[in-house]
Amino acid sequence: RAPAARRAAPAAPATAWATLSLNSIPISKVVLDGRPLGSTPKLSVRVKAGNHSVVFIGPGGRVARSVSVASGGSKTVAVRLPRD
Repeated sequence: RAPAARRAAPAAPATAWATLSLNSIPISKVVLDGRPLGSTPKLSVRVKAGNHSVVFIGPGGRVARSVSVASGGSKTVAVRLPRD
C-alpha cells in the first residue's frame, strides 16, 4: 500500500499593501498610527491595507484624520493647519 500523499500546509496569506501620501499647509510633523514620520510632505508611504490614524502637528495646533485604504489602493490626506 502506498503512503498517503502529504498535504502542503496552507500558505500564510500575503500582506495586503496600500500607499498613503500625507501633506499639510503649512509644513507640519506627521504621525501615522502612533509612529512619527517626520515632516510633510510624505509621498507614497507603504502601509497595510485597512484603517489608519494620521495626526498633523504644527505650530498652531494639531489636526487628526482617520483614513481607510483598500489593498493595492492609494489615498492622499491633505490638511490646512491653523497658524499660530
